[in-house]
Amino acid sequence: MNIGSNIPRVSPLALVEVQFSVLSTIEKLASQLPPRGVMLSDGGGRAARRLAELDSISVEAWLQRRCWTAAARRLGALTVEMLLGVEPAQVSMLCLLQYVRDNESLSFLVEVDQAAQQWWVGNGGAGRAAARLIEVLSAEHGRDKSGGFEARLGCPVVSVTQQADSGVGPFLRIETAAGDAVDCDHVILAVPPISVRDRIQLNPAPPREWELCASRAFMGCYTKAVALYDHPFWRERGLSGTCMRIAFDADHPVQNVYDHSETDYEAAPDGNGSCGNGHGTDGEGSEGSGKGDAVEGPRAALVCFLAGDAAILYAGASADELQAAVVRSLVRFFGEEARSRLLEVIAYEWAADPWARGCPVNLLGVGQHARHEAALREPLMGGRLLWASTEAAPAFTGYMEGAVRAGEAAAAAVLQGVKGGVKTAEPAPKRKWGWSGSGARDGGPLPRAPDPCTLR
Repeated sequence: MNIGSNIPRVSPLALVEVQFSVLSTIEKLASQLPPRGVMLSDGGGRAARRLAELDSISVEAWLQRRCWTAAARRLGALTVEMLLGVEPAQVSMLCLLQYVRDNESLSFLVEVDQAAQQWWVGNGGAGRAAARLIEVLSAEHGRDKSGGFEARLGCPVVSVTQQADSGVGPFLRIETAAGDAVDCDHVILAVPPISVRDRIQLNPAPPREWELCASRAFMGCYTKAVALYDHPFWRERGLSGTCMRIAFDADHPVQNVYDHSETDYEAAPDGNGSCGNGHGTDGEGSEGSGKGDAVEGPRAALVCFLAGDAAILYAGASADELQAAVVRSLVRFFGEEARSRLLEVIAYEWAADPWARGCPVNLLGVGQHARHEAALREPLMGGRLLWASTEAAPAFTGYMEGAVRAGEAAAAAVLQGVKGGVKTAEPAPKRKWGWSGSGARDGGPLPRAPDPCTLR
């Protein structure tokens, strides 16, 4: 990969080192990973040992051994913080590499143009997605012979219970916080496993391995803040609006900034921004629709991220404290205009969300990822309870795209079982483990292997 526009200015030696010793190596290792299921199918083979080796070393230890310069180590650590919302000592190399592979490449994850940060949801934001989806599905299935489509918002599930199997169903009962009960043949949960463990009672209880994994799993810590302006003043000075800070402190906790303004922004006579369709994705003013409807109001913004320890530093801070810290960081990046032209700061601490518990994805600690991360995605209750959160995604794990794909895969599994005359999704195969990070579970001690830091 090539060093992109996000890389801050550091010494030429550090740039060369981070390019060839860190970024390019991570790309190469990720592309060479064995398939995810190898720990089940090849419990004592070479590929399984390879995964165990990578899982036994933290990203922090890998960076310490691989990098000569402190700046290169810090850039590598910052990459992990921004991707996963954790410090590099908390996750293994295997965890990072699988995340990179699941999302195409490291270049795609960290860059803006034609990459993961290229698009954003406008015209009301992602909060409109659920209501809009209900509209479309109701129109499509409102007169269905089975009784039509029904959806409820603001009605959290509190329990899922497997009923006595009479052979004809329904087999599961869902109860909500409002006291309603719904009987069904299958349940698809689009919620992170750790949140399910804390907020939804499953009867019977999941297998012990699932319980232990869910209790040990954790989310990354992110706080996202959007600073609104009357005009993208940084563009007037020829700046991209993209910033990355190598170090943070208590007064300046923002680590990463992106230009969140509409692409085709134009200044309106009253000083507010007026723009065309931009990147709206609600189907009525989406890019390429050709309708040309302008959206009035402040359309210039900088989106700021606090991740990992920086987010923890301001966890539970008041709105005023967080806003002041964000503005101080932006003034350091862009000058006093970041304060004088500010209209509003809108912030959200994802770790405080009771259903998300953080973002972007459930993680397991060093030495646990290879052996147990698959357990959190396996169907429960005889294959009738399936997962559709981004953790279960076949690709783009950690992103909304991944959640959509996980939902499609879960729905396809249910439909395939129904069409084939099978009333349950396929249960998970019996688990078979050969190697762990500290040695062999079967067949004697783990043979001496090359240092994971030097694996090619």
